[in-house]
Amino acid sequence: VRNPFARLVSFFRMSWQGNKLKAHNRWEDFPAFVRYISDGSQSPDLEGSPLQRVRWALNGTAADDFTHDDMLHTRAMSEWLTDPSQGEWPLHLAALRVVHVEHLPEELPELAAALCSEHAFCEELPAFPKVNSFSAGVPRDV
Repeated sequence: VRNPFARLVSFFRMSWQGNKLKAHNRWEDFPAFVRYISDGSQSPDLEGSPLQRVRWALNGTAADDFTHDDMLHTRAMSEWLTDPSQGEWPLHLAALRVVHVEHLPEELPELAAALCSEHAFCEELPAFPKVNSFSAGVPRDV
């Protein structure tokens, strides 16, 4: 899993910042992006799965920038874990092993040891890919 706030920063940076298809595509819009994700109401989409719709005013008009893809990338892990459309229920949450993206060097060896001792999978784990790297940091005033 990933730190929820770090996920939002990364997703905004990757998919919204500078995107001409999004009305709210500047770092100055990021606090509103986070607020609307937090406050967004759940409504079923055409397939019946939850789709978070975020609406805010843009120059006096209603804008609806939030898409199904956006919902998938910003959905809380707790929602994924309790969504019956995601697999067999009930999940045995105690059997899940969490590895935090921010702590991979420390936690991947622990995961490898657990896989070996608990599941007899003792092969070396592949290197974790590094993707979505950015050359510049997030502005301090965001």
